[in-house]
Amino acid sequence: MKRILVLMAGVVLSSAVAANEIESLDSIRDAARMFLELQTADLRRQPEVVIGHLDSRLRLPACAEPLEAFFPTSGTQNLVGSTLLGVRCSTPKPWSIYVQATLTVTEEVVIATRPLARNAVIGPGDVQLADRDISRLNGGYLTDIAQVIGQTTSRPVSAGTALTTNLVEASRVVRRGDRVAIVAGGGGVNVRMEGEALADGARGDSIPVKNLSSGRRVEAEVVGPGEVRVRF
Repeated sequence: MKRILVLMAGVVLSSAVAANEIESLDSIRDAARMFLELQTADLRRQPEVVIGHLDSRLRLPACAEPLEAFFPTSGTQNLVGSTLLGVRCSTPKPWSIYVQATLTVTEEVVIATRPLARNAVIGPGDVQLADRDISRLNGGYLTDIAQVIGQTTSRPVSAGTALTTNLVEASRVVRRGDRVAIVAGGGGVNVRMEGEALADGARGDSIPVKNLSSGRRVEAEVVGPGEVRVRF
């Protein structure tokens, strides 16, 4: 019996030693998570970091120094959404492994409070701020309601949809075929003529306009509803 107990104790001891010689998966996950949290420390809101699955059969030699995490490639890294990073050990037996991670950042963004048709002019009651995962927003998200008031939807928008730069555009205050006042100015002299807009335009846009007096076509800046300006 004593011999059996000694043998069992030897098996347990050797198993414990073997376990101590293997780097734990938790330490690999922790190194990856801490690295990503440091990389995103400057973001206005700290992201939620989820480290991807590691194979439970993985057996890497225990590292004699703190694990080092790194990005596999140089240059700008994707710090929102899915990203890939490496974790490595340099001593006593060098190894490296690549880990998939997901970073979720929640921001207050502008959303539609009701369905909006295409070319709808957005008013204060049409939008509000709400939390959204910005990694899922393509086309640039908007965080200031004042950015979209008076803008026009470029396509139909469902209630609850986050408004992006792809979904809104400056409202056209001049339409093709509209009669417009052409204001030509320079050197303290302003001249007004009647013209016809040959394209749609929002404030600040440059559009072609036909001078109805001379028949000439000129490029003019849209300054407001029914008015364009030519500088000379």
